[in-house]
Amino acid sequence: MRAKRRCNGSLIAEMPAAMWMLFLVFTIPLIDLATISLRTTFLVTATHDAAHMAARAKSFQTAYDANDPSAQQSAQNQVAQDLTKFPQIKTTSVLTNLVITNITTSATVRQKTPLAQPADTSSNTYTIEVVVTAQVNPLITFNSSLFGNIPGLSAPVTVACAAQEFAEYPQGLTQ
Repeated sequence: MRAKRRCNGSLIAEMPAAMWMLFLVFTIPLIDLATISLRTTFLVTATHDAAHMAARAKSFQTAYDANDPSAQQSAQNQVAQDLTKFPQIKTTSVLTNLVITNITTSATVRQKTPLAQPADTSSNTYTIEVVVTAQVNPLITFNSSLFGNIPGLSAPVTVACAAQEFAEYPQGLTQ
């Protein structure tokens, strides 16, 4: 006579493998995603700080004097200062643009060079735009040929952030 087999003990045999796969496939990538999101938030904050400091500068490209750096220098310095605390964020570029918007037509012009003519605040608004591009590293990097090159899992994520502020000294934008 054959004995009947029960299925009650199969959970004990399968549970370690299932928990390991659940942890590896879902939890670690979610932790990486949360870490990248937090580090991206720090990058956004650094970009806003840089735009604020650049907008307060008295000149756009050439330093006004030793104590007053240009908008471009102020943006570079502020991003570097804010991100020194986060070595997992590697800045690749900091671009400072001058954005000129016509008040009546809303036509916008972006340029990387100072104004050729003095600022006309009666017909245009002048804002300083800072665009920061950086590589944000995940908390845990998988160096496996199984995954390939996946940003956020086996490679850093490239993030670009932009912020604008009105120029406080539009007449200095010719320098």
